[in-house]
Amino acid sequence: MRVAAAILIVVAGAVACSKNTTPPPESKVPVVGLPTSEPSDKVGKPADLSFSLKDMHGATVALASYKGRPLVLNFWATWCAPCKKEIPWFIEFKDQFAGKGLEIVGVSIDDPAKELQLFATEQKMNYPVLMALDQEAVLTAYEAEVMVPVTWFIKRDGTVFSRTVGITTRDYFESQIQAILGS
Repeated sequence: MRVAAAILIVVAGAVACSKNTTPPPESKVPVVGLPTSEPSDKVGKPADLSFSLKDMHGATVALASYKGRPLVLNFWATWCAPCKKEIPWFIEFKDQFAGKGLEIVGVSIDDPAKELQLFATEQKMNYPVLMALDQEAVLTAYEAEVMVPVTWFIKRDGTVFSRTVGITTRDYFESQIQAILGS
């Protein structure tokens, strides 16, 4: 009986996780649950800050406006369970390190403005949320066209410090933030 109950719990958990991490049918981007340690060939090189994206309120935001400040650029989606796990950490980091100049920017890969506004309000997101819906060039430049979440850590001088694909730990993110704050 215990074995049957254990199997039932495992199967139910797998079904729940697959429902929470499966992108909607119209999405082309799968979610990643485990981080990769594979370094990007962009580490140490200038980040491509030439893009301008609309925020969830319709204002145009130039990524170049963040140059000179340490920047965390997080590509995510509302349907992505690992992405949702990271958001409270980013909220905390924004509060914790804002006085040191840290900027955190969320880039939604495929959600429309109304959905993002509702989601951001529910999550109490305290950092800008930009929209990359149909913005293939920025998704390609930041290697977010294949999977999410993807998080980039960019130093004050505009060079890439590191990139994380998939969920990792809060402590790991904080260590990367501390490193770019010291740059």
